[in-house]
Amino acid sequence: MTWDEVSYVSGRVLGKTDAIEIGKKLMNFPNLRFISVDEEIMRRSQTIRERYNLKPRDSIHLSCALTRNIEKIISDDKDFDNQKEIERVPIKRPSS
Repeated sequence: MTWDEVSYVSGRVLGKTDAIEIGKKLMNFPNLRFISVDEEIMRRSQTIRERYNLKPRDSIHLSCALTRNIEKIISDDKDFDNQKEIERVPIKRPSS
C-alpha cells in the first residue's frame, strides 16, 4: 500500500515516467521491509478508524506500524496528528 501511495502521488505531481522510477527506487530502499496485511491488522484498522476517524488507508498504515512496534511514521498527512499511538514525522524537503 505504501508503494501504491508513493507511486500514485508521484504520478500526479511528476508524471507517469518519473513515478515508475520512484516506485523502483522505493522497492530498493535500504532496510525497507514490506509486511503482509492480514485479518488481525484489518480488524485493528477498523478499531483505529472508529477511534480516530482516520481514512481507511491511514488506519491500515497505523495498524501495520503498531503491529511492528513502530513509534514514528514519516508523513505529511496531518490526519495522523489526531491519534496518540505513534508520532508523525513530517517529510523534510531540501531548501531552495
